[in-house]
Amino acid sequence: MSVNKRLLTELKALKAEANSLKMTVNCHEDDLWNWYATITGAEGTPYSGLIYKLKIEFPNNYPFAPPKMKFTNGMFHPNVDHDGNICLDILKDKWTPVLNVTKALLSILAIMAEPNPSSALNMDAATLCTSDPVAYAERIKKEIQPLEASGPPKGK
Repeated sequence: MSVNKRLLTELKALKAEANSLKMTVNCHEDDLWNWYATITGAEGTPYSGLIYKLKIEFPNNYPFAPPKMKFTNGMFHPNVDHDGNICLDILKDKWTPVLNVTKALLSILAIMAEPNPSSALNMDAATLCTSDPVAYAERIKKEIQPLEASGPPKGK
């Protein structure tokens, strides 16, 4: 299967189940190699009801290498650095060609629900997450930038 065909298949599958997963995904300006997505924080987490934008870029050797994913509208989380880069094993050395974008996005939702402070990219978030959950939840809401009315995420 060609990479373009795989990307198109993944995009269609993700769009078909996007509502049930509380996310959206689209190509950036019809570029199949660059996507943007939104995900909604899960109920019962400090991210509940907040909508986050992600930029997804596919390498030339996809699916043998993981897509690059990063938050673009402000994320305060132990496993996300100040630039939106995500520390997640399946986006690095645990990626295999049987994985796909849907599984990666679901894994991101999972770390939002259960941060791993011992593998922190953001030490401020890791410290606050473990020492003061109320202040952590308040900081999360301060860091997020509002979504624009429509279109792909800007910058970064």
